[in-house]
Amino acid sequence: MKMDCRQFLKIIPGLVTLLFLFAQPLTLSAAESNFNHDKTGFELIGPHERLSCDSCHIRGIFKGIPKQCEACHDRGSQIATSIKPANHIQTTGSCEGCHAGHSWAVTGFDHDSITGSCISCHNGTTTTGKTSNHVQSTNTCDDCHSQVSWVPARFDHSAVTGSCESCHNGVTARGKSPNHISSSNTCDNCHVTVTWTTNRVDHNDVVGGSCFTCHNGVTATGKPSNHITSGTICDDCHSTSAWIPANFDHDAITGSCATCHNRVNAVGTPTGHFITSLPCETCHTTNSFIPDIYNHDTVIADFPNHPSDPTCIKCHAGNNSTVTWNTSYEPNCAACHESKYEAQKHKKVDGVSNYTISELQDCTNSKCHELNPDLTVKQIHDPRHFYSGW
Repeated sequence: MKMDCRQFLKIIPGLVTLLFLFAQPLTLSAAESNFNHDKTGFELIGPHERLSCDSCHIRGIFKGIPKQCEACHDRGSQIATSIKPANHIQTTGSCEGCHAGHSWAVTGFDHDSITGSCISCHNGTTTTGKTSNHVQSTNTCDDCHSQVSWVPARFDHSAVTGSCESCHNGVTARGKSPNHISSSNTCDNCHVTVTWTTNRVDHNDVVGGSCFTCHNGVTATGKPSNHITSGTICDDCHSTSAWIPANFDHDAITGSCATCHNRVNAVGTPTGHFITSLPCETCHTTNSFIPDIYNHDTVIADFPNHPSDPTCIKCHAGNNSTVTWNTSYEPNCAACHESKYEAQKHKKVDGVSNYTISELQDCTNSKCHELNPDLTVKQIHDPRHFYSGW
């Protein structure tokens, strides 16, 4: 059916009205529109309330517009507005898990949706990171900390990169006890990270000369009851491998020689040894028993005219240290040789009576006798040469 001119003219006003309506952009905002957007299931509040309709309804499409934040605020969406910044925390969660009120302001944080590592956010720039006094460790925060709070933490020693002492210093964490063995600060030479009490002692880490601080019979094995009387520097004689064999150092001995050299603990006096009550060190050194070093200077001082090299048994006839003499004749020959004095051979001037030993006690200074090398007495004057009376 053909339309004549009169009919066409009648519909022109309607066409003009439709063209006007479709030619106008959807620039009204929700606040300016009478349309109740709540009926769509997406309430327009906050920034969304102020947006023009065509900000979301592109090309006049009303149905099928997504309601999830990430469907619009993503680089791949048709709208692609206010998208995640490149430095946004790595997460798989929905926007409303952290952002609320149709605003980007963070109102809560869901760690469960985070795909990045803790340090990617807790780096001291994006948000709180390690404190300056934090234990030296790796950056895997969740080895020790939970998502609820930094403290309390469960400690994982395998994540620590610093030395034990950097934390176990008595300030940051428990350190050495007052009665701890004198040692270096390399704790893991002896201890494990599970407990302090389960340990292996590395003697190489112990300060030299301090064995007794542990080997005192309380903390660890100490000297047995029959130990030689000595100081407390165990390593003077013993090694850290075993108590026996020992390298004996006489300089560390505080007791007398006889406490050890008693034929039980060590070599003692042999059969036929000179009988004396003097201590061993009077005659012997710690290097060797022979030669002896006994000093007769005090005896020689009492008898200055006596030869210095008589054999021992000349005086010590009984192989003992007991030697007696008449001190009233000291320092003259008669003190020791009184028993050998023959009075009948020492006539006085009258030729009848004899001199007593007390009158002739100094044989050599009387100019009558002198000693032979074998300590026998040699007569050097005629027996008629009298001692006095001339």
